Amino acid sequence: MNIAFISTGTELLKGSAVNTNLSCFGSALAAEGLILHQEIACGDRKNDISEALSAALKTSDILLICGGLGPTSDDITLETVARFFGLKLRQDEALTLKIENFWKALGRTIPCPKSQFKQALLPEGAKAIPNPVGSASGIDIETSYAGRARRVFLAPGPPSEFEPMVKDFIVPAIADAIPERIPTRGFLCAGVGESTVAATLEKPVTAAGVEIAYCADASGTRVFLSGADAEKLEKADRLAHELLGDSAMPDGILDPVSRTIQLLNEHSSRLATAESCTGGLIASMLVERSGVSSVYAGGAVTYSNELKHTVLGVPQELLDTCGAVSEECARAMAKGACERLGSNVSVAVTGIAGPDGGTPEKPVGLVYVSACVKGEIQVKKLNLRGGRTMIRRRAAAQALILLNRMLEKS
Repeated sequence: MNIAFISTGTELLKGSAVNTNLSCFGSALAAEGLILHQEIACGDRKNDISEALSAALKTSDILLICGGLGPTSDDITLETVARFFGLKLRQDEALTLKIENFWKALGRTIPCPKSQFKQALLPEGAKAIPNPVGSASGIDIETSYAGRARRVFLAPGPPSEFEPMVKDFIVPAIADAIPERIPTRGFLCAGVGESTVAATLEKPVTAAGVEIAYCADASGTRVFLSGADAEKLEKADRLAHELLGDSAMPDGILDPVSRTIQLLNEHSSRLATAESCTGGLIASMLVERSGVSSVYAGGAVTYSNELKHTVLGVPQELLDTCGAVSEECARAMAKGACERLGSNVSVAVTGIAGPDGGTPEKPVGLVYVSACVKGEIQVKKLNLRGGRTMIRRRAAAQALILLNRMLEKS
């Protein structure tokens, strides 16, 4: 059974919004040993949505359609889907009550507008998927098309509503519906590009009778190994880790943040962060994870030289002679983060993210990342490519990768 994902939203086609929902859905499926077969993005127009449905249903039996479930005039996904499958819409009493209570909880003094109750419509025979965050419930439809049974899920577009719905309900329901899925192992090859990973693994892993797939991002390359033969899959997984060495994270670890939290827990340590060009990005990556308070003490964004000196204790003489973008400054920032923020583990970043500020001696993309683990400090010099956003993301990932390797060796 193939799985397709349809993202609705004219804002996606204009480039004014990034489709993080696709990454969320694909990753959640991969964790269950399932692979997304197809993804289609279309505008908020009835014909566009209908054409996307027709295209996806040529090869897929399970669909997730994202967006267009709200109360405004451009929220036409449910209406279009119901018409496409020939399903009548009915007002659901429980959803109507939920919307009324949701409106009251917002503290509104005026009666709930009729337009809001558009979100209380359900196709005949469909089930509502709970949405504890927003007013638009998801919808689970079991129907048929072209003589075959189909399962269609509808989910709201905002990531804060989409992600918990996908992880808590939709992907588990899909996994239950596809018991014959092929076992898959996944891990991150930290700090290594896709072409390098492919050149290292392609021949030996495929020769072992296992399929391999890659997904590159700012932190390295995610590797997915799939095979019906459990013994061959285990052998190929061990071989891949041996060939990639220290860069290969344990199975199931697909990002450096997860590994950082895991290692800090193992070491009973708490981390402090000191950031300049990344501007708090590392701190943000960490606090997105629930339960991180047990291993993350906090951090300082010391963008100016003045704050590097007053907050982290970087010597003024060092800043005057070596500059803020230097190995010496990165080392002093990591040391200061531990001393001033009361932690035995720290990471620090300083660099030039661009597009301005570079010189022949210190070009855009020059970044120093540093980590301190129980008094030992290491610094790594990076020459990163890309725009400002990509340089910052890569610098943040490389800082955590450096910390992870130090924690692993200690």
